[in-house]
Amino acid sequence: MTGATVYDPKQQIVGAWCSQFNSQALSVIENDQSIQIVILSGFWEMYLSARAVGLTADSAHEHTMPAPDASRQLLERSLRATIQSLRAAGKQVIVFEDVPDFAFDPVSRVRTASIPARHALEAMLGAVDATDPGFASPDMISETAMANSAIEQAAAGLQGVTIYDLRPEFCSSALHCVYRDGERLLYFDKNHVTPDGSRYALRDFRLPALARESKEQVPGAL
Repeated sequence: MTGATVYDPKQQIVGAWCSQFNSQALSVIENDQSIQIVILSGFWEMYLSARAVGLTADSAHEHTMPAPDASRQLLERSLRATIQSLRAAGKQVIVFEDVPDFAFDPVSRVRTASIPARHALEAMLGAVDATDPGFASPDMISETAMANSAIEQAAAGLQGVTIYDLRPEFCSSALHCVYRDGERLLYFDKNHVTPDGSRYALRDFRLPALARESKEQVPGAL
């Protein structure tokens, strides 16, 4: 992310480290002519969540956090600047929107359903979700929609940029998203996929054909 980092009041220095690392990584990618396609993927809603919001690198040590709308604008500007920088270096860019989140830990749910004693205890305690159907409603939080909106606006009007939404790969409807495929667990916590989950998410994904363009043909190229 160009000009932005994630701020955690309990670990303020981490935001500065992340910003520095990302800046160095971007420079390496832009200067490597063998890299033609760059995929940007992240836990985008973290920039908007109450526990970690987006701040500029210069303000990473401040003790106040901006409102969600201000963080959304920062996410949009920062992502757009990153995309434009990569495009100026002659790269094609693919931005992955995030996978669906769950309000529970899928691994814990599978274990509860698989271990009889644990399942019986959960039932005795009145647990609502002691079963394991392999699917559930996603966690519907406002930050998700805001982050997706920021991503789409960041790429709006830019050539050589593709937005790929991963949610339809997991969800057959707004209330039916899988976290398990047969015996394969697709998640190892509420918002991170396993290697099997990654393969599942990308089973229909195909890289776009490379455009034949030189740096001189890319708007803003140096």
